[in-house]
Amino acid sequence: MNTSATLNYEDDDRDISKQEKIVSQMNSDSDSSDGGQDTSKQKQDIANKNTDDPKKYWLSKVHPELNTDKCIDMNFDSRLKTTIFSGLMYVVRAPISKGVSVKKVKCGYYYYPKNGDDKSNSISTSAILWIHGGGRVMGSAGGMLDEVCSKIVMQFNLPVLSVHYRLAPRHPFHAGLDDIHSGYHWLVEHIAKESGSNSARIAIAGDSAGGGLAAEICQRLYDEHKASTTQTIPLPACQLLINPMLDDRTCRSEQLSSMPPHLVWNHKSNSYAWKSYLGRKYKPGDEMIPQYAAASRRTDLSGLPPCYILIGDLDLFHEESKDYATRLEEHGVEIELDEIVGGFHGTMSNNLNDQPIVDAWARCHAFSKKYIFD
Repeated sequence: MNTSATLNYEDDDRDISKQEKIVSQMNSDSDSSDGGQDTSKQKQDIANKNTDDPKKYWLSKVHPELNTDKCIDMNFDSRLKTTIFSGLMYVVRAPISKGVSVKKVKCGYYYYPKNGDDKSNSISTSAILWIHGGGRVMGSAGGMLDEVCSKIVMQFNLPVLSVHYRLAPRHPFHAGLDDIHSGYHWLVEHIAKESGSNSARIAIAGDSAGGGLAAEICQRLYDEHKASTTQTIPLPACQLLINPMLDDRTCRSEQLSSMPPHLVWNHKSNSYAWKSYLGRKYKPGDEMIPQYAAASRRTDLSGLPPCYILIGDLDLFHEESKDYATRLEEHGVEIELDEIVGGFHGTMSNNLNDQPIVDAWARCHAFSKKYIFD
């Protein structure tokens, strides 16, 4: 497994994950009196951080080149909150990069490089399907995503389909995944129509919940392709998982729930989101949940597309991302795990101009070009 990280923030404590360090110190069982005192002190330290100023605790660990002005500190734990936020994400239009055009299509928004007559490049057979974040309970394919998607177009010089999908709790699993599945088929057909070729090379990418959904749709498409004798839809060329929401069992982690609430996306928001997405029949952490509902639940990962995973070590999803990357490698999937030291949730979409994120997007581009570039 290839790994990379931003290492220009030197700190002796950065050699291991902050989450692992805190948890191991809290749960260590020492027979010596000194060790017991250290553990007790650490537990009290965590308790103080929880009650005093947990946000300050995490901000002290953030990479110094990452701007925290957009670091929203709230619990997305109700339908009212998520509905309001989704509305804002749709209504508020972010700036679109020069040289990029956008049009609304039946399955979302299609961003593409301009040329002289303001039409998409009809030669390329490559594209990116982008799945927005928001815990599967909020978000929008357009609006505030205009800036992110248009910058991806500029970075990759390829069209991007930002796919619309229905949100929980009104539309629990598998409604949203069905919409993404339809969006993928639309993009394949669009490429064939524009280029005259049936050999589309598509990277499926997404941020946060979108990263988890990207992993899940890759699993579903692979199984469909394997089961069919007449399958003509090409498989995704690669998957780009940004701060991915992969595992419902994280909601049941006593270790994480005992820590100060994480920046941007915390344990409480995560629990609400998974409960909403799984619906009334299932709960996060149940022994059995539906296939494709949570990517990390899949036992056999062999055959899946090459995968790039970006995760910050201050992210609630840090451990589940590392675990998924390790298991992909064990099953023979090419994987690059890119960890940002001092990185928190949402930076790849909200901190586009910060140097660590600029560098991370460059590494993502370098990985994907082996699979999707002409």
